Amino acid sequence: GQQTSSLPAEEKTLNVHIVPHTHDDVGWLKTVEQYYHGQNNTIQHANVNLILDTVMEELAKNANRTFTYVEQAFFSMWWNDQGDDKKNMVRDLIAKKQLTFVNGGWCMHDEATTHYMGMIDQTALGHSFLKEELNVTPSVGWQLDPFGHSATQASFLTSEVGFNALYFGRIDYQDLNKRHVTKECEGIWDSSQNLVDTEVFWGLTGSYSGNYGPPPGFCFDVFCDDKQLVGLDDETLKKRIGMFMSALKLQSDRTKGQNIMLTMGEDFQYENATLNFENLDLLIASVLKFQDSGAIDVPAVFYDRFEKVSIFYSNPELYTAMKHAETKLAKRVSDTTKTDSNEPTRAHISKRGEETSGVQWAIKEDDFFPYSDCENCFWTGFFASRPALKRLERVGSSFLHAARQLECGSDKDTANKLVGGKHQSSLRKLDEAMAVAQHHDAVSGTSKQHVAYDYAKKIQSGINAAENAITQKLRSHFTNATSEDEGVFLENLSYCQLLNESICEVIQSATERPGVDVHIIVYNALSIERSDVVRIPVSINASYTVSKLEGLGSVQERSNVVSSTLIPNINPLDPSAAGYILYFDTQTIPPVGASIYRVQTYLEPEYASPPRSLHHNTKLIERESPTFRTVKQSTSHTIDRDGSIHVVNGVLDIHFSSSGMIQSIAGIHDTGIQTMQFSQEWGYYKSFDSRHSKTKEDAVVNPDKLSERLANLNTTNHAPGVCIPTYQWNHNTHNGSCPLGISQISQNSGAYIFRPSKPDEDITVIPLRGRPKVFSSDLVTEVHSEFAQPWIKQITRVIAGEPFVEFEFTVGPIPIDDGVGKEVITRFNTDIQNDGTFYTDSNGREFMKRRRSQRSSWDMTEYEPVAGNYYPVNAAIYIEDEKSSVSVMVDRSEGGASILDGSIELMVHRRTIVDDGRGVGEAINETDGGMNHYPPFGDAKRIGKGLVISAVHRLVVGPGKGGADVARKQKDRAFSPAP
Repeated sequence: GQQTSSLPAEEKTLNVHIVPHTHDDVGWLKTVEQYYHGQNNTIQHANVNLILDTVMEELAKNANRTFTYVEQAFFSMWWNDQGDDKKNMVRDLIAKKQLTFVNGGWCMHDEATTHYMGMIDQTALGHSFLKEELNVTPSVGWQLDPFGHSATQASFLTSEVGFNALYFGRIDYQDLNKRHVTKECEGIWDSSQNLVDTEVFWGLTGSYSGNYGPPPGFCFDVFCDDKQLVGLDDETLKKRIGMFMSALKLQSDRTKGQNIMLTMGEDFQYENATLNFENLDLLIASVLKFQDSGAIDVPAVFYDRFEKVSIFYSNPELYTAMKHAETKLAKRVSDTTKTDSNEPTRAHISKRGEETSGVQWAIKEDDFFPYSDCENCFWTGFFASRPALKRLERVGSSFLHAARQLECGSDKDTANKLVGGKHQSSLRKLDEAMAVAQHHDAVSGTSKQHVAYDYAKKIQSGINAAENAITQKLRSHFTNATSEDEGVFLENLSYCQLLNESICEVIQSATERPGVDVHIIVYNALSIERSDVVRIPVSINASYTVSKLEGLGSVQERSNVVSSTLIPNINPLDPSAAGYILYFDTQTIPPVGASIYRVQTYLEPEYASPPRSLHHNTKLIERESPTFRTVKQSTSHTIDRDGSIHVVNGVLDIHFSSSGMIQSIAGIHDTGIQTMQFSQEWGYYKSFDSRHSKTKEDAVVNPDKLSERLANLNTTNHAPGVCIPTYQWNHNTHNGSCPLGISQISQNSGAYIFRPSKPDEDITVIPLRGRPKVFSSDLVTEVHSEFAQPWIKQITRVIAGEPFVEFEFTVGPIPIDDGVGKEVITRFNTDIQNDGTFYTDSNGREFMKRRRSQRSSWDMTEYEPVAGNYYPVNAAIYIEDEKSSVSVMVDRSEGGASILDGSIELMVHRRTIVDDGRGVGEAINETDGGMNHYPPFGDAKRIGKGLVISAVHRLVVGPGKGGADVARKQKDRAFSPAP
């Protein structure tokens, strides 16, 4: 095992921790199964099964060797294939600290486009496996590859889960350069504004070069081009060791203390672990030999900072322990260079050990977004890549959350039981699928197309498997019947997953003619009671009565007619969509509970043909204890002579223009009535395509030509730029940097990178066309708008008593026949004076303050004033001033910004034509007909039309400095909708 007892304690000894590891993506260029079994190697050679086989064999040969592993999706597959002898050998390696698990999740989840529920679920799944099978509890976070790092990851998924440290590779190149100089490539991260004592030690990997591999020139994997040490003569070996010592000196100069960690591994390495470990054995032995013999003068190499090097196999746990040991007191020295004097700061100080002398670390309080690896290379495009997959991930996560409640709360639970000492659940398939979907190339939208299809297939298969068990539990609950004796009541109970497309086969079939009753169960997964207006698709234009049923099967059984209204579905997204939408008021649904409703259909003569504008008024029923909406509120609308539209719902007073777009919103709050001037735009940024860039100047911000609307942006671009080496340039050729200006010509917008055709580009606005269609009742008012481009449609919806305006929209297929990729956004403009400040959620939890064209941790030189100001939005984004606030809730992860004062913009869809050079090797070009095989078996051509997505934004107007409060009240409803 590791020689912890003999590690030198001398002050001038540098401890070099050699940490062998592999980073195994749970899907990216290949599917999970293809990676594990080593299939489809024409795309990428990778075989996780072989990696784990050979690593275990090599660890068993030498008790000093160590290895660190992360992804339990793969390890569980490998473990289940092993016999008892191999399993016992692995347990022995763990006991000797040779094999270490860090992070311990099913995957290495993304931190930008994930919701905290999904992050917790996938982490818990992996930890449960490790605990049940190996009695292992990881103690270190290991987020090497995600493209930016969130405050929630630091406070909630690191400190709060009991980890002692968090290590990762990628941070902004300007931030990294600054940290090289200030020796702050490690430190203390205290990111939570609400949780107490969440400070955690953090550090960069990859020798602080912006990645997670070995020092340049010392990759010993079979797929690396660096020269092996094995077989060299003594003189050549000494020269190589001299280069290695110089690398150690460079790394040690960029941090504090006597310990540095070398992460010796990259993507899918150690397939031939013999080669890796033989070279690492020789590396360690040669450093000690040449040092002891005097062939290498250590004090001269380190300029007398260190007189000796102790190098040994290690792991992140040991490294963290030694870092904590030399950190006697973490002095609270904030690394924030720009603060507001009137902002409150937390007073508590985390002491780590006795209050004596020791290494003092800077305290980081913000997050690591957005991430860029060169001047024009902001990884902000993936915030919105593959919006349909992002929505399916959120639907699956919400469904899993509700299904767990039902499974745990059932008295007749036959699904969640112990079989052979292990938990077996009907939700296991969905659990694993959702865990895989959290991977940083899954929900992020940055995988190859066939892998994205596989992620979606896994999620849907999991939902289908869980649906059978969950509908059985609900049926039993409402009928008080066993599975053997249910009668015919609720016999066709099924989960209507496609309500956003106005599709539910069982309801549409039942409402094709009068006389067939439909029973609908609405489940509330929240811990508080709620009342909602639910939409269901129905087939015919008829009269419907909706009743809430209570006391089923008892002498107190009764029904209560609830408010409902029918509106035609004039722009169906799918040919199988229903022709009409029936809205009904749920009244109060108990917390973590369900209510059942009966829908009856009656054909009446006056409903013989679809109306142009339907006014079906039904008096709202008074609620016993409404949570969100006001008692007896209703909607109404009037149309003025100039065609403008006025809509009220009891808490909102909204004026629309004659074209159907909102002009002003007045909200009723405790502090009075707040009126806000308002407008909305739809448009797109043109994607940068290097094929259309003739000169460097085409891609550079020109301060003399900035549009008037963007005149307030910082467009300085005179500072030198040093880029993190990526797929676009060879770090061996460019000495770890890229020439200034290279990215200005070559960097395309793609799956990862968002880059407009010009840095200061404003959107191409898509104007409205024609007059809107208005459908109104006491329960809901809808304004249907049409645009000059037929691939954008929007319904603005106002619901009785609700404090939000709902914008339901469809976007696509985005046209690219003009040879131009497009990044589609909607922008909400207000009269709020936010002075460049806006707020976005961190993985659906706390809100992070953002300042346009600024970074809290360093003085930023700006090259991309649009793309560089985008941040991930997983639940909500808001702006505010002293008088008012506006918050927008999303139904999936999107990219958001406030490029102009008073505005919020959200990127909802994107389609590019070229690859951005970050490894995925293809444009983000999704179609509805699939694709041809990849080379050499096909041309990977996309088939069919571009992807069409349907989504919802909810906008709430609040009082001054009230953005966070109103957003928090709504974002949980968005995550767990009813139904």
